[in-house]
Amino acid sequence: MHVGDRLATAELLARWRALQNGDWEIETDWYELSERGDIVVTPRPTTRHQMVAGSIASQLSLQLGLLAVQSVPVVTSAGILVPDVAWMPMERWSDARESDDPLPFAPHVCVEVLAPYNHDLETSRKIRAYLEGGSEEVIIVGMQGDVRFWRHDGESATSGLGLSLVISPSLLSAS
Repeated sequence: MHVGDRLATAELLARWRALQNGDWEIETDWYELSERGDIVVTPRPTTRHQMVAGSIASQLSLQLGLLAVQSVPVVTSAGILVPDVAWMPMERWSDARESDDPLPFAPHVCVEVLAPYNHDLETSRKIRAYLEGGSEEVIIVGMQGDVRFWRHDGESATSGLGLSLVISPSLLSAS
């Protein structure tokens, strides 16, 4: 892809708003936009996936303070992505409360809970985009309970923010 193929942020936001307003008819409300403005449809998360994401959001709020949320759209160099969980301090959220648009920056912490359809290349692209967009840490959670932390200096077995995330075995995939 050529750099010229990327849409400007204003164009991405215009497409996002058109989707949100129902101006474009698509058969799902689970999507992201590529940096070229293409609609990237993803399957609706499973109940188990959402339970893991909810558990992570709760743990982030308990360990870091308010506020962790699920499925907030974020403008990145890779387009408009929707991390499963995002955390940042309340004062940073106040900047976002005034608009229904995607966040113009990546939150301090972005979490992706992997699903069977996620590919390594896609996951790497998202990690890079969140970190380039301002995240301090990106957390990748596998459905077998594995938790990986990524920062600007690469992957780490431990959190640079001192997080200790535990996925209850009752939430994990039986396979």
